[in-house]
Amino acid sequence: MESPRRLDFEVVQEPWAIYQLEDGTVIRIKLVASEVILTGRTGQDGEPQYLVRSSNVMSVQPPEIPNLDQ
Repeated sequence: MESPRRLDFEVVQEPWAIYQLEDGTVIRIKLVASEVILTGRTGQDGEPQYLVRSSNVMSVQPPEIPNLDQ
């Protein structure tokens, strides 16, 4: 078994998942990888196993609320 090692990576695409709630709120979420480690182990299928450290980024856009002052 190899020792675990950190792998450098380049972001190719980080798409947003977009959800519209029944009240009109729009939630956008994406996963952002910060570190990738090749563990040195393989799964039952023989493929290498990776550990990915990541953060979730979220944006919430509430529904439009009419201006009551007008």
